[in-house]
Order: sequence, then C-alpha cells, then structure tokens
Amino acid sequence: AAAGSVAKGSWNTGSLGFAFITGTTLNDFTNEAGLYSAIGNFTTTDAHVAFFAIANTAGDKVGIYLVEADGNHAGTALDTNDDISLVAVLDVTGTFGVANLGVY
Repeated sequence: AAAGSVAKGSWNTGSLGFAFITGTTLNDFTNEAGLYSAIGNFTTTDAHVAFFAIANTAGDKVGIYLVEADGNHAGTALDTNDDISLVAVLDVTGTFGVANLGVY
C-alpha cells in the first residue's frame, strides 16, 4: 500500500493505505460525527484496514486514525459499523503534508 494525500470525499484505500485527507479540517479529534463529515465518502472493501490523517484548522495538530471497514464502501461515508480508532494526535511545527507520511 502507498501513502499520499487525497481530497476529502475521494479516498480509495486500495490505492492509498495511509492517506492525508486534504480540503478539510477537524478540531475535536474525538468527535465521531465531525470525523465522518471531515472524511466524506470513501471507497474500500470489507475488513480492509487503512490509516488516515486529518489536520486541525490551525494546522498545529494532526489526528492519525486507523479504520477497519465493516462491509464494502463504494463512494459512501464511514458509519458506526466501521471500526475507527484515534491512534495519535501529533503536535506539528511547520507544515504537515504527504512528505510526513510513510508506509514501511
């Protein structure tokens, strides 16, 4: 799997296993409804595991999440059936972007 940036609403976990979601922000990294809205629609297969990152409005923090899909998503939104975990909140100095992502 690759890492990269992708616009809100267009993430395909088959192409990017670790995505920095752009064109959106999230200030409360623990707010589930806000998280669903910030990601928008995405495409994945049942039980696929992937990671994503979303910045806050100020750009000084980034939330890193793990998602395991429950069922196929073909351009549909995350929902309460999907397993989502906040893995970390990073303090950022400078600009966080795709250069900060890596899959090893």
